Amino acid sequence: YKDDKLSLFNARTGQVIRSFGSSFYQLESLVLSPNGDRFAAVSDGSLYVWDIETGQSIFSETVRSLTSAGWQDNDSILAFDSGTRELLELDVVSRERTPMFSAPYKRIVRIVSSERKDRIAMIVEYDKKHNLSPFHELVVFDRQGRSYGFIQLH
Repeated sequence: YKDDKLSLFNARTGQVIRSFGSSFYQLESLVLSPNGDRFAAVSDGSLYVWDIETGQSIFSETVRSLTSAGWQDNDSILAFDSGTRELLELDVVSRERTPMFSAPYKRIVRIVSSERKDRIAMIVEYDKKHNLSPFHELVVFDRQGRSYGFIQLH
């Protein structure tokens, strides 16, 4: 569809089951919650969360410079604010917003929290250097922002 909406389709019939939101100009990130009941989308710098079964919007956060998100558990999301270059924890139930740490990256492509919630893995993009293409690394952090190591992706 070309209506700029997120739509859930029946895989067998191709019919639209439900549409979410009004319009999405630039979708940056789309992630399913660990229990599969909700999904979060980052579009145009804002974060939106929906209940899949009901189609109800249950959370939104407008920051204008969010570029990626990843679920930490069923009620909290980690999101990267590229304007301040901070990793944020957003609680979709209490609506609390907690800055975690600064991350010196141009862009975080993907955020994944460990099941124990003590490690965060991110695929990060560095700025171009010497007219080379941007490059990516998989970096693992603790919750205070200390890096445990990285793997460079070419």
